[in-house]
Amino acid sequence: MTILSSGAGALGLQDAGTNPSSSVLLDTGYNSLSLAADSSFGMFRRIFESEPGFSSYFTQQVVDGTAYYFRRNSTGASHDGYVSHSNGSGYNASIFTTAYSYMASSPSYGDWDSTDLAINSSSNSSVGSLSNSTYADASGTVRQINDFGFIKNTNNYSGGSWTQDRGNLIWFSLDGNVSNNNNAFYQITAYDNSGNGITVTRSGASYDYDGVQSVWTWHNNSDAIMDFGNVITAATRLYIIQAGTTSFNNGIAEEMGGNDSSNVTASHYYKGGIYHNTTGIPVTGNPLPFSDFFGKTFTPNQLHNTTWTAGYTNIYGFVNSGYNQTFGSMTDNTFNLSDGKAVKIETLQNMTQGTMYFILKPQSGSMTFTNGGWTTLKIWRNQSNNSGTPTLTLNRTSMTYSASNNGTTSAQATYYLSGSYPVSTYFGTSTTNCYLEID
Repeated sequence: MTILSSGAGALGLQDAGTNPSSSVLLDTGYNSLSLAADSSFGMFRRIFESEPGFSSYFTQQVVDGTAYYFRRNSTGASHDGYVSHSNGSGYNASIFTTAYSYMASSPSYGDWDSTDLAINSSSNSSVGSLSNSTYADASGTVRQINDFGFIKNTNNYSGGSWTQDRGNLIWFSLDGNVSNNNNAFYQITAYDNSGNGITVTRSGASYDYDGVQSVWTWHNNSDAIMDFGNVITAATRLYIIQAGTTSFNNGIAEEMGGNDSSNVTASHYYKGGIYHNTTGIPVTGNPLPFSDFFGKTFTPNQLHNTTWTAGYTNIYGFVNSGYNQTFGSMTDNTFNLSDGKAVKIETLQNMTQGTMYFILKPQSGSMTFTNGGWTTLKIWRNQSNNSGTPTLTLNRTSMTYSASNNGTTSAQATYYLSGSYPVSTYFGTSTTNCYLEID
C-alpha cells in the first residue's frame, strides 16, 4: 500500500488505528504543473501518388497549432521527431492513433499510404515541469508520468469536410506497459489557479503502448472544452483518481517492513537501513521526522550497486557500447536476486540499432530463471555514485524477457528493449565511467 498523505490523519511508528481510505491517486497541488508552449507541434499522414511513369510520396498535415505540455524526457510520447515524407520510418506516433478515422476517405490528391502518423515537436529532451510525476496506482504499483498535454487544432484540413475540433487533443502517458484498466487510473483533472478544470476519463480515451510507454489520447474535444477557463494554457495542478477507494497505512512499520507488533524504533527506518530504500527518507539525522514518510510507498533495499566502465566497439557493422564478457569492465558483476538466486551480469549494453540488452547467468551451478527477482536498473553515466537523476532507468516489467537452458549451468535470462536507446546517449562512443544500481 502507501502511507497516508499529510493532513489525512495521524501517523505513528506502528499502526495508529483504523487506516483511512481515499480515491485520490495523485494530487500535485497548485503551481506544481507548468505546461510549456511548443508552436512547432504538428501531426502528419503520408500520401502516395502514382501515375503512369511517375510515383511519389507527400504528406498531409492533419493537426496544427501550439501544444502546451509537460514531457519528462526525450523518450516521451510527444517526442516522435517528424521525418521526411520520402522515408516511412517515424510514422508511428502513439498519440491519436485513431486519427485516420476522422479523415476523409481520400486525401486532397493521391491515396493515404497507411494509417500511421508522424509528429513534429520540440527537440528539447524535457518540456515543462511537474513537481511530482510518480504515484501508486490502485494495485499499489508506482507509476511514472512521461507526458501530459493539450493542443487545440488550428488546421482546417483534418480530413476533408471535418471540422477543426476533430484534431483537438489531450494526452497522457505512463512509463512502461500499463494495462488499460481502472488500476492505472479512472479520471484526470487539470486545474488552473482559479479552480477551473478540464476532466477526462480513461474509458473515453484511445489507448496505445509504443514499446516505451502507455499512452491515452482524448480527441474530438470541442473548442469550448479546450478553452474552458483557459486551462489549456494555464493548467497548474494535476489531479488523478481511481474508480474505487484505497486504504492507506498510518504506521511506518506497516508500510516499510518489520513486525508491526514488535519493539521497533525509529532508527530502524532510515533509508538504506535494515528495512527499506525509499526515496525521500533521510539516511542519517536525529530525530528522524515522521512527516517525511507521508505519501511514501515502500521501496526495497538495493540488490546491487557497483562502479563500472562502459567499453565501446564495432562488431560486424554494429556499434556496441556498455559491458559484456569481451569489452567494458565491472567492479562487481555478481549479486543475489530478491528470491535468493546468486547471479552474475553477463551483458549490459546497447547497439546502434537502438536495442538495450541486460543478461543474467548463474554464478555457479544450475539454475531455473523466472521473470522476477529485481525491479529496476539505473545507470549514472560519467559518475561514481547515484547522485542526481539517473541517465537511464530500466523497469523490468517494460522489457521483453526470455530464458534459455533453464535447469542447467548454462541457464540465461535475457531482457531487452528496442527502438530508442542510442549508443551516444547512454554509454557513449568511448570508454566511459558509470555507476549501476539494481533494486
